[in-house]
Amino acid sequence: MNDYSLSSTKTQEERKRLYSEISLVQDALFRQQDFKKILDTKVSPQLGNYISGFLQDRPLNAHAIEKIADRLAEIKKKLDGLKIVSLTLAIEPKKSTIDKIIFFVREHIEKDIIIEINVEPNIIGGAIIVFNGLYRDYSLKTKLDEVFRTKREQILNPKH
Repeated sequence: MNDYSLSSTKTQEERKRLYSEISLVQDALFRQQDFKKILDTKVSPQLGNYISGFLQDRPLNAHAIEKIADRLAEIKKKLDGLKIVSLTLAIEPKKSTIDKIIFFVREHIEKDIIIEINVEPNIIGGAIIVFNGLYRDYSLKTKLDEVFRTKREQILNPKH
């Protein structure tokens, strides 16, 4: 069985959702009630298919439970190892924009990374980026504040 790929986990929100799905599967494993139903309806198709691959239409026995529990623990460990780039944007980005951002970040910074999106309309445009303790403010609000601060006299008293 192949390793579970985290390539479709792009945001902090998606990571939290995957943690929740793993917890649902873990609970179902040890109760063994409605296990198949949970895989089919309560978790993503990617995780459901991954777990179902261990069963290969066989019953859920002690060996399979142990193997699945180990693999779920491995996925959680991988999730814990993901680094986070925090982006503050003026608007909620579309999925296609998130896909482009994560592609760029994974190509130019590192593969095991996800983004955390914060929406703050008062930055007007641009972005505020926090990664590895570094803070960079590329917001339009900051740029405008700087222009108004340095050109205050010209703006308030224009020459005729």
